[in-house]
Amino acid sequence: GQVKQSQILLNETKRELNSPLSSILFEGDALFAVKRQYELNDNMLYATVFFDQKHYTDESNRFYKRLNELELVIHTGTFYNLPQVEDALESAWKGSSRYFNIVLTDNKATLTRKRNALSWRINRMGKMILISDQDCDAIELLTWYRQRDSVEKAFDLLKNELDEQRLRVHSTETMHGKLFLNFLSTILYAAMLNKLADS
Repeated sequence: GQVKQSQILLNETKRELNSPLSSILFEGDALFAVKRQYELNDNMLYATVFFDQKHYTDESNRFYKRLNELELVIHTGTFYNLPQVEDALESAWKGSSRYFNIVLTDNKATLTRKRNALSWRINRMGKMILISDQDCDAIELLTWYRQRDSVEKAFDLLKNELDEQRLRVHSTETMHGKLFLNFLSTILYAAMLNKLADS
């Protein structure tokens, strides 16, 4: 399926994504981009794989910090069976048990890292795949994606931050007034975010 196709794309483009020939400049940041064409269900699609070294560094730092903290917590704990250790891992960090082999001796757990599971996760860090039926360049594609992301964030703001899942009004005038205020609030919020991002 799509996950397998994504893994194939990441593996195929790994070397090219580290090449200076794949470097692009987007909004002041140096990124790497590699495009591949492939067929899915008789449709020709274009997949562009992006690699952002800054995101890779941030993501891998968070990942390794969490991994080491989790090992410390498990190492200092007392456990009576393997499912208890797995539950502790999963409650501390969902999905983390796949990164370890667990040995339980005298109510103490020893975790050994699984190289392949960790490599699979690390290989995806800092990378993003955008798929389109249009043959466009990487910068154009990323611009469209970021614009779409901005619109989705604005709707999320309306729904969650401004608590406007339902209007709860009894007249058309009140509804128009409330929508207008929400519109202004969204504009102000977006302007503040842009100001913060610029500083």
